[in-house]
Amino acid sequence: AAILLLFIGGLVANWYMNTSSHATQLAEQYVDYPTSLYQPGTLRTTNPEGLSTDYEQKLDVLWTKVNVAYQKQDYAEGLQIMEELASFQREKDSGLFPYAQGILLAQKGELQAAIVTLQKVQSEYTDEANWKRAMLLLSLPAKRAKALALLRQIAQANVPRSQQAKVILEQLD
Repeated sequence: AAILLLFIGGLVANWYMNTSSHATQLAEQYVDYPTSLYQPGTLRTTNPEGLSTDYEQKLDVLWTKVNVAYQKQDYAEGLQIMEELASFQREKDSGLFPYAQGILLAQKGELQAAIVTLQKVQSEYTDEANWKRAMLLLSLPAKRAKALALLRQIAQANVPRSQQAKVILEQLD
């Protein structure tokens, strides 16, 4: 009986390890990071005279620096510049700011912080932030249940990543 229990325990452990590694592989396969976080000049709106304000120019410079650091894969520098940006930017709790910060954290390997940060995104970046969160959660075995719940939510919604979520859920069932 002890040998049989040991054998069954081994099968369960093997199944769990294979399922976990398969889910992690799927997360790595389907997570895709943008090539750029910001296009220079995007935040510049012009006043009636056609000139950018000092505030807009400062934002543009800081966001451009963040993007350069991101493209150089210097995520720590990008996050450091974002701290300066946070003290300067008025709308740091909306769209681009938490999305970019979450991407930088994820790329730096700070997955838990990235997951929390991406959850704050409330803008046109929300669907993509939810996708990144789902992939990060999926890569963490202890968070697999949360990942599956988020993937089911994405699969049922009419969003760009619905089909990919369905494929992942089918492969994990």
